[in-house]
Amino acid sequence: WKLRPTGQVVEDLLVFPSNQEFTKVDTGREDDRVYLLQFKNSSRRFFFWMQEPKKETDAENARKLNEYMSNPPPAAGPGGLGDSD
Repeated sequence: WKLRPTGQVVEDLLVFPSNQEFTKVDTGREDDRVYLLQFKNSSRRFFFWMQEPKKETDAENARKLNEYMSNPPPAAGPGGLGDSD
């Protein structure tokens, strides 16, 4: 995770496919945009607040994050250009 205005990395977490889940937290307050990253095989939990200005995209962004964590794209090849088979 990084701060959008500065690009400063705040959290650098090692994740493995299907080992964690990113879900919305019901705080009891309608306008809260709090999300929880819960690791399934440990008690590690991290809370995040959505920084995207448009709250309408929160559910889609969370869905995409869960998809990427469950099915990560293939690693880039040498030079970061991907495979050229």
